[in-house]
Amino acid sequence: MANTWHSWTPVLKVANARKSLQFYCDQLGFEKDWEHQFDADFPLYASVSREHCTVHLSEHGEEPTKITLIVGVADVDATYKELCANGIQPKSEPQDQPFGTRDFAIEDPDGHSIVVAMPLSNFDNAPGRTND
Repeated sequence: MANTWHSWTPVLKVANARKSLQFYCDQLGFEKDWEHQFDADFPLYASVSREHCTVHLSEHGEEPTKITLIVGVADVDATYKELCANGIQPKSEPQDQPFGTRDFAIEDPDGHSIVVAMPLSNFDNAPGRTND
Protein backbone atom coordinates (compact mmCIF):
# COMPACT_ATOMS: atom_id res chain seq x y z
CA MET A 1 0.00 0.00 0.00
CA ALA A 2 1.44 3.37 -1.03
CA ASN A 3 1.79 6.25 1.36
CA THR A 4 -0.89 8.85 0.55
CA TRP A 5 -0.01 12.49 0.04
CA HIS A 6 -2.71 14.70 1.51
CA SER A 7 -1.60 18.32 1.16
CA TRP A 8 0.92 20.69 -0.32
CA THR A 9 1.75 23.93 1.49
CA PRO A 10 3.93 26.50 -0.27
CA VAL A 11 6.10 28.77 1.89
CA LEU A 12 6.30 32.30 0.53
CA LYS A 13 9.27 34.41 1.54
CA VAL A 14 7.92 37.82 2.55
CA ALA A 15 9.57 41.06 3.61
CA ASN A 16 6.84 41.99 6.10
CA ALA A 17 4.65 39.16 7.38
CA ARG A 18 2.19 41.51 9.11
CA LYS A 19 1.58 43.33 5.80
CA SER A 20 1.22 39.99 4.00
CA LEU A 21 -1.19 38.68 6.68
CA GLN A 22 -3.33 41.75 6.19
CA PHE A 23 -3.38 41.27 2.41
CA TYR A 24 -4.16 37.54 2.50
CA CYS A 25 -6.80 37.85 5.25
CA ASP A 26 -8.46 41.21 4.57
CA GLN A 27 -8.33 41.21 0.78
CA LEU A 28 -8.15 37.56 -0.32
CA GLY A 29 -10.47 36.20 2.37
CA PHE A 30 -8.00 33.84 4.05
CA GLU A 31 -8.06 33.17 7.81
CA LYS A 32 -4.95 33.26 9.95
CA ASP A 33 -4.36 29.74 11.27
CA TRP A 34 -1.43 30.54 13.53
CA GLU A 35 1.81 32.48 13.76
CA HIS A 36 5.17 31.79 15.39
CA GLN A 37 7.91 34.16 16.52
CA PHE A 38 10.61 33.25 19.05
CA ASP A 39 10.94 36.85 20.26
CA ALA A 40 9.75 40.32 19.24
CA ASP A 41 12.89 41.01 17.19
CA PHE A 42 12.93 37.61 15.45
CA PRO A 43 11.39 36.84 12.01
CA LEU A 44 7.69 36.04 11.92
CA TYR A 45 6.32 32.82 10.40
CA ALA A 46 2.56 32.46 9.86
CA SER A 47 -0.02 30.18 8.25
CA VAL A 48 -3.17 31.33 6.44
CA SER A 49 -5.85 29.24 4.75
CA ARG A 50 -9.02 29.51 2.75
CA GLU A 51 -11.04 26.35 2.16
CA HIS A 52 -8.50 23.76 0.87
CA CYS A 53 -5.67 26.26 0.25
CA THR A 54 -2.97 26.86 2.85
CA VAL A 55 0.01 29.20 2.46
CA HIS A 56 2.83 29.84 4.92
CA LEU A 57 4.36 33.32 5.08
CA SER A 58 7.95 33.54 6.27
CA GLU A 59 10.28 36.42 7.02
CA HIS A 60 13.11 33.89 7.57
CA GLY A 61 16.10 33.59 5.28
CA GLU A 62 16.89 35.28 2.04
CA GLU A 63 15.07 38.07 0.26
CA PRO A 64 11.72 37.06 -1.25
CA THR A 65 12.02 35.30 -4.62
CA LYS A 66 8.96 35.90 -6.72
CA ILE A 67 6.95 32.78 -7.52
CA THR A 68 3.63 32.00 -9.18
CA LEU A 69 0.80 30.16 -7.45
CA ILE A 70 -2.16 28.86 -9.45
CA VAL A 71 -5.41 28.38 -7.56
CA GLY A 72 -8.36 26.56 -9.07
CA VAL A 73 -11.81 27.97 -8.41
CA ALA A 74 -15.32 26.97 -9.46
CA ASP A 75 -16.19 30.41 -10.90
CA VAL A 76 -13.40 32.73 -12.05
CA ASP A 77 -15.74 35.64 -12.79
CA ALA A 78 -17.37 35.53 -9.34
CA THR A 79 -13.94 35.34 -7.70
CA TYR A 80 -12.77 38.30 -9.80
CA LYS A 81 -15.76 40.38 -8.62
CA GLU A 82 -15.19 39.34 -4.98
CA LEU A 83 -11.52 40.29 -5.02
CA CYS A 84 -12.15 43.59 -6.83
CA ALA A 85 -14.77 44.44 -4.17
CA ASN A 86 -12.06 43.77 -1.54
CA GLY A 87 -9.75 46.34 -3.14
CA ILE A 88 -7.63 43.99 -5.26
CA GLN A 89 -6.51 45.37 -8.62
CA PRO A 90 -5.99 42.38 -10.94
CA LYS A 91 -3.53 42.66 -13.83
CA SER A 92 -6.43 42.09 -16.27
CA GLU A 93 -10.03 40.92 -16.41
CA PRO A 94 -10.69 37.16 -16.64
CA GLN A 95 -9.74 35.82 -20.07
CA ASP A 96 -10.19 32.53 -21.90
CA GLN A 97 -6.75 31.09 -22.63
CA PRO A 98 -5.87 28.95 -25.66
CA PHE A 99 -4.56 26.23 -23.32
CA GLY A 100 -8.06 25.57 -21.97
CA THR A 101 -8.48 27.74 -18.88
CA ARG A 102 -10.20 31.00 -17.98
CA ASP A 103 -8.04 33.02 -15.60
CA PHE A 104 -6.77 36.30 -14.23
CA ALA A 105 -3.72 37.20 -12.13
CA ILE A 106 -3.00 39.35 -9.10
CA GLU A 107 0.17 40.14 -7.13
CA ASP A 108 0.69 40.06 -3.38
CA PRO A 109 2.71 42.75 -1.54
CA ASP A 110 6.00 40.92 -2.29
CA GLY A 111 5.33 40.51 -6.00
CA HIS A 112 4.30 36.85 -5.87
CA SER A 113 1.84 36.18 -8.69
CA ILE A 114 -1.45 34.42 -7.94
CA VAL A 115 -3.28 33.11 -11.00
CA VAL A 116 -6.95 32.36 -10.35
CA ALA A 117 -8.17 29.80 -12.89
CA MET A 118 -10.88 27.37 -13.89
CA PRO A 119 -10.85 24.80 -16.70
CA LEU A 120 -12.87 25.50 -19.83
CA SER A 121 -14.92 22.83 -21.56
CA ASN A 122 -12.06 22.26 -24.04
CA PHE A 123 -9.43 21.80 -21.30
CA ASP A 124 -8.62 18.16 -22.09
CA ASN A 125 -8.46 18.83 -25.85
CA ALA A 126 -6.85 22.29 -25.85
CA PRO A 127 -4.29 22.90 -28.62
CA GLY A 128 -0.86 21.56 -27.69
CA ARG A 129 -2.09 19.50 -24.73
CA THR A 130 -0.94 15.91 -24.45
CA ASN A 131 -1.86 13.40 -21.79
CA ASP A 132 0.97 10.96 -22.51
